[in-house]
Amino acid sequence: MDPSSNPTTYTKAIAALKDIPAWLMFGVGVSLLVFVAFPFFSSLVPPAVRAWVAFAALLLLVLSVLRGISWTISLFIAKPKSPRRFHLTADALGSTWNLTAQPDGSTVSHIFAAFMVKNLTNGPLRLVSVTLKRPKIAGEIVQSQILVQGVATETVGSARNDYYVPGGGFATGFATLVLHGAPRQTTGDMKAVLTISDEEGNEQRLQHTLKWIGVAPSPSAAKGG
Repeated sequence: MDPSSNPTTYTKAIAALKDIPAWLMFGVGVSLLVFVAFPFFSSLVPPAVRAWVAFAALLLLVLSVLRGISWTISLFIAKPKSPRRFHLTADALGSTWNLTAQPDGSTVSHIFAAFMVKNLTNGPLRLVSVTLKRPKIAGEIVQSQILVQGVATETVGSARNDYYVPGGGFATGFATLVLHGAPRQTTGDMKAVLTISDEEGNEQRLQHTLKWIGVAPSPSAAKGG
């Protein structure tokens, strides 16, 4: 039976081509082309199948080039970004940092950042975590907490206690970080970047200038972790 007369053969062949990497497809296509283009190698191919070899070589080369073009285009096409769920505004006047020396000679960094948060969605927004992006502090996190002011109340609390920002509303927020170790800067006001996340893992960065409220530690203490 002639394989070319069986539609199933074409279906299986196309399915197999989809799984072949572009570089391998290109290499095989060039190799087959050699057996057609150069007389020494073409003499090794029976005349009955020479046309099929040429067709296969052309097909593989075209498919590999098209796949390469598609991959290149995908690099330059920006993937659609999901809409932001919230917006943060730093409150520099209420944001501080300091260092404290520990009995074992190490140093602990204390960061307190105040901010305003605007909920850009129609549903409740719960902020659940905060991390320090800059400056880098290599030590482990001792405490990480984020609080927001409650709806129609002066009290503050965490998402665990059902404190949230209502849909379309805004609230005051407070982020606290306590970390073992110290940044390179050991005194004076410090620029910092925090990352704040909601309960769905959406993140926003918050750039802050933290006011120094401590006493500069001794050089030996500042190096402690």
